[in-house]
Amino acid sequence: MPDVRARNHGFAPTLIAGCLGVFVAQAANSLPAAIFGTIQQSLQLSGANLSWIAGSFGAAMVVFELSFGVFGDLFGRKQLLLGGIGLLAIGEVVTVLGAHDVHWIWIGQAMAGVGAGAIYPMSLAMIAASAPDAKARATSIALWAGSLSFGAAVAPITAGALGDSGHWQEAFWIPVVLAVIAFGAALATAT
Repeated sequence: MPDVRARNHGFAPTLIAGCLGVFVAQAANSLPAAIFGTIQQSLQLSGANLSWIAGSFGAAMVVFELSFGVFGDLFGRKQLLLGGIGLLAIGEVVTVLGAHDVHWIWIGQAMAGVGAGAIYPMSLAMIAASAPDAKARATSIALWAGSLSFGAAVAPITAGALGDSGHWQEAFWIPVVLAVIAFGAALATAT
């Protein structure tokens, strides 16, 4: 019985942290596409250079996603979730600070992609492991998926509005601010 009470106690903070984490990761993943035109005009980029902005994030995320699932089991899910959120935020800061040079944008987006590659499996694994029963697990996984979808919907709209007003670099601060909030929530988890 103590295990169930411990799970119930840590479930809400873990659910909040997991949902915020995946929201941030998906928002960061979806954000650049909404402002590609503005970035292209601002930096006079070719289509190939432009495609690597999203490609560097996506490739890094996909390459590391499965490995981080194993590393989380070996070294601790909470630590890897915190590290992923932190690395995503650092990558977005590198993107903003290097926004005048496409190579720095690629590097920043690749760093953010590695962070997202840790966030996706860790947030889901932590939620599933902390759920007190099968019904709570199913509901929490649905909330996690909804948070992922919400991040994919909200980020392009917000980034597009900033891009239209000529402030496309500032759109990359959105994931940084969200990551700080998600990091704080992840610190409160027991897992």
